[in-house]
Amino acid sequence: MSEWSDRVVLVTGGASGIGQATVELLRQRGATTISWDRADSEAPKPHRSAVVDVTDREAVARTLTGAMAVFDRIDGLVNCAGTLGSAGPKLVDQPPEAIDLTTAVNTHAVVTTMQSVLPHMVQAGQGSIVNVASNAAFGGRPGLAPYAASKAAVLSYTRSTAREYGPAGVRINAVCPGGTRTPMVGEVDEAAAERVTRTIPLGRWAEPGEIAEVIVFLLSDAASYVSGATIAVDGAATS
Repeated sequence: MSEWSDRVVLVTGGASGIGQATVELLRQRGATTISWDRADSEAPKPHRSAVVDVTDREAVARTLTGAMAVFDRIDGLVNCAGTLGSAGPKLVDQPPEAIDLTTAVNTHAVVTTMQSVLPHMVQAGQGSIVNVASNAAFGGRPGLAPYAASKAAVLSYTRSTAREYGPAGVRINAVCPGGTRTPMVGEVDEAAAERVTRTIPLGRWAEPGEIAEVIVFLLSDAASYVSGATIAVDGAATS
């Protein structure tokens, strides 16, 4: 029997990009997946996919309660919902509402979902959380300051909560993709995309499935002693 056959994994941002690739890979492995996104990319499947605004704390709590009523467990959580925000202008030219939205989606929503899911994992005495950050969290990114800051905050939350909840049997890690071919790339102009490519020793952008493989590894028993880690999946761009 597969290790995944009795596991339930919740993936935010599961309707596109890295989140969708993660959902697909988990299903291939035999896991039960719950996909949350602002848009539903598949035919309705009660409690298997839901339209959820992860910045809405009440919506998160309500939808999770419904899922728990059906599955009675959450073994894994992948925080993949994210936004690039307002790319390009320097900080003083960034619209305040764009900065607030970037922080709400990329940081606050991660905290909200962890606060909602962690009590169930603690009660079960086990669980694994993977927070999808970005290699932008490792250094300055002109024109992307709010995005980089929001992802750096995710790394800090990951490290602190890994120490807090390790004694309860819960592992918490972060994955930091570099340039990845997702719908969010559509927000980056061609010239900027080419500049990024030139900084990647492997000479290309990642495919979503390549990031999903690392996420699923961290969720799996093969990573049973990995917690509090930050793993860059960026073709050596930040090495």
